[in-house]
This record gives sequence, structure tokens and C-alpha cells, in this order.
Amino acid sequence: MLCGGKINLKGDIYAEAHDGCLRLVTIPKAKEKTGHICIKAAEGENRFLTKTVILTLADRGQYEGCTLPPDTVMIDAGCIKGDIVLRNRLPGDRIKLENRNFTSSVKKLLNACTEASERDSLCIAADETGIIFIEKAGTADRVKITNSTKKILLIRVVCEETMKL
Repeated sequence: MLCGGKINLKGDIYAEAHDGCLRLVTIPKAKEKTGHICIKAAEGENRFLTKTVILTLADRGQYEGCTLPPDTVMIDAGCIKGDIVLRNRLPGDRIKLENRNFTSSVKKLLNACTEASERDSLCIAADETGIIFIEKAGTADRVKITNSTKKILLIRVVCEETMKL
């Protein structure tokens, strides 16, 4: 163990070896997981954990050429099947992100673009077919805006901290 590593002694107390030194350290337990959350979404404001998710249905022409805030995405409302739900990630989730030629595991995608502490509280919007949007990752290719898009759905995720600014 003196070449590197750690071993749990009791509770959150560990013996840790690093660079030839042995020391006792306290490593707090990881926060308890959020658990599965699934909320039926409606147009307007929706609460998801500590966030407000705003869904706005509009004609495409209303936002033609507009620059959206970084916390807002635009998708083709005509491609949505059934009701939209807001939820956190689930084991086995997969998504083909917009303009990509492959399907990704949501787990691998979030591991690459987010901190471990926030992954279980990221907002995922899904319809009957599957995921349409993942906060901080993007939108599904099947709901991307095309030349035939008539109605759009804007999805904006606002964190409590952002709202206080």
C-alpha cells in the first residue's frame, strides 16, 4: 500500500498512501442519489428538483434568425409523440444527438461533459419514443429543426442559482 492507494478503517476514515507517505484522511460519503423522478410536463413553467423548466410552443417564424440564450434549445414540435415528461437519467438510456451519425449511451455522454455530482439531477425531456433533450448535452436528432418544421418547442432550463442573479 505504500506505493499508493487507500483502505477504509472505519466510517469515513481512511489510511492513504501517496508518494511514500502514510496518512489518515477523512473522505466524506458520497451524497445519496436523487432516485428516479418523472414529472409530466406542460407548456409554461415546470418544476424539476431545484430547476424551472420552461416549455414554449410557437410558430417557427417567430424565432427565425433569433439568437437563443445558452440555456434554451429549439426542437421540432411536430416530431414529438405523446406527452413530454421531465426525468433524470435511467440505466440503459441512449440518444442519437443532433447531427451525429451514432447513438450514445447517456451514461458515457454525461461522464464526458458533466461533473459526477450533478449527473443524477440533470433534466431529461422525453416523449413516448424516447429522449428528446438532455440538459448540458443537447437534443435528439429526430427532433432537430428542418426545412419542413412548422411548430417549434423551446425548452429552457433555469437553475435556482441563475434565477437569483
